[in-house]
Amino acid sequence: MCRLCKNTGKYRGISGGVNYCACSQGQAAKIRDRLSPSARASLTQVEQISWAVRKRAEEYAQRYKYSATLQHMCGLVSVALFVALRRAGIPAQIAEGFAYSTDHVWVLHRGLIVDLTYTQFNRKGDPVLIRKERETSSYVRLYLHRKPKPLATSMSGPKWQKHVELVAGVPM
Repeated sequence: MCRLCKNTGKYRGISGGVNYCACSQGQAAKIRDRLSPSARASLTQVEQISWAVRKRAEEYAQRYKYSATLQHMCGLVSVALFVALRRAGIPAQIAEGFAYSTDHVWVLHRGLIVDLTYTQFNRKGDPVLIRKERETSSYVRLYLHRKPKPLATSMSGPKWQKHVELVAGVPM
C-alpha cells in the first residue's frame, strides 16, 4: 500500500524502503527523497503554489464554462503557474510542445515537469502532475519561454494578462 494515498494498486518503485504508487503525492515524495535539503524545500513550495493555482483554475473553468478537466486551458494555467512561481522567487520556464500526441503547454522547474492540466488526458489522473523530464517520453519539449506570453486559444484577446492574474492569484 502507498503510504501517502493508501492506494493498494501497483507500485512504481521503492525509495528509501518506502513504497510509493503512481499518485502525484507518491511521485513527488519519490523525487523529494533524492534531493538536497534546499531543493527539497523548493519542491515543497512549488507543490503548494501548484495546488493553489490548480484550485483557482478549476474555479475559473467553472465560471467561464470550460471543462472540469481543464481541457484547452493548458496555456493559460501554465502561464499563471509560471507567474506565481516567479513572484515567489522560484525559477521556472514555460515549455511548449507535445504531450500524449497533442499540442500542450506545461511548466519546467529544475528538470521537473509540473503539469496542472494533466486531467485533460486522463480524467482520473493527478490534478497536479510532477515528473522528472528525463524519465518520461510522453512530453516532448519544442520551445522554452522565459517570459509570460499568450500561448493558446484560451489566452486570445487583449485582456489575456487579466485572466492570467485571476488564475495565478498574483499580479503580472
